[in-house]
Amino acid sequence: VHRDPCGRSRPAPGAAVGDTEIYRVKAEGAGRVGGCGERGRFIYLLSQAVYGTRRPPPWSEAHPPDPDTTYGYSTWIGELLTLRADIPPAVVLRLARVYGLSEGLKWDSMPHRFAQRAARGEAIDVLGEGDDLLDLVHVQDVCDAVVKACTASLPPSTVLNIGSGRPVSVTEVATTCHEIASRLPLNVPLQRR
Repeated sequence: VHRDPCGRSRPAPGAAVGDTEIYRVKAEGAGRVGGCGERGRFIYLLSQAVYGTRRPPPWSEAHPPDPDTTYGYSTWIGELLTLRADIPPAVVLRLARVYGLSEGLKWDSMPHRFAQRAARGEAIDVLGEGDDLLDLVHVQDVCDAVVKACTASLPPSTVLNIGSGRPVSVTEVATTCHEIASRLPLNVPLQRR
């Protein structure tokens, strides 16, 4: 547990949080949007988890949300509350899996986990066939998208996907990390489990 800037007790960043807390934070945060007044445009960043896992990426804005996890449902609820607040006009950016160097990105998830293991010279383990697909977006591209969403002429309640639109398999990510490590030269085994 750590203290936020206001002195309130909060779970440590990255710590496991229960379903009730996830819903509370999303709903409470989205509910405060209406209190922003007429100050411009509200940009709501969320995950493409709203599309669920039953259909692999890429997704378009025309695909209906189909969340299948607590996080996905809570994200979608936050989006709906944000769009309904309508003060200020909201733009929703549904982010693909973000990678790159930035504070707050999770280094225990893909693709960072493979990159970190390769940098340490540790084996990269691909579970199963490795054919699960990931749509990735670099953190700088996310920043650029936010700036454009702030300045572009967009109608209220715009929803946009921010990703590469070209999914890669887990095996492709592992192979890329393995090849880069080999050029350094680091002896990084690539193995299937």
